[in-house]
Amino acid sequence: QAFFWDVTDPANIVKTDSIKIDARTVNDVKVSPDGRYAVLSREGASNRRNGLVIMDLSNPAHPTIASTYDEGLTGGVHNVFATNDYLFALSAGDKYVILDVRDLKNPKFVSEYNHPNSRIHDVWVHNGFAYSSEWGTGTVIVDVGNGKYGGSIENPKFVTAVPYPVGANHAAFPYYQESTGKFYLFLGDEMGRRGYAWT
Repeated sequence: QAFFWDVTDPANIVKTDSIKIDARTVNDVKVSPDGRYAVLSREGASNRRNGLVIMDLSNPAHPTIASTYDEGLTGGVHNVFATNDYLFALSAGDKYVILDVRDLKNPKFVSEYNHPNSRIHDVWVHNGFAYSSEWGTGTVIVDVGNGKYGGSIENPKFVTAVPYPVGANHAAFPYYQESTGKFYLFLGDEMGRRGYAWT
């Protein structure tokens, strides 16, 4: 299940609705920057089709299902990233698929990026660049529409990979600091538990 909350008054948070979908896990929930739609990622669907459930947020207190999409995503979607017009969805930990969601009822495949010999855990998009966290490969940076390195949303182009010292890049957050004009990439790992007190 996914739950929807009105957090207008942080001291009085109210659940407004919920939705139950065919999945063992709703692993990720993202909302587009313009608040037009939300997406739920699915793992463990009974029909093994998994994929995405796209929600229409015309009435954010009571979202409705606009569509589902599972082509190329049947192996499960762990994480997603939503822009206003495009949706980036991880496919079975192997690659990310880019969908055109301008028509919520009819999402369309645009392209995909699969870094060779690498597994993916998360992707974040900023200013036309996709930053995917790919464990031992580190963070892979791909031009997905900025154009500086010849990439577009239809034809992603590899730019570089940022090595990660402990070999377990789990998440990456690109951040532009307006006050200084500097751009930072914050990286996080998923460390093993063996040998630690909480094992």
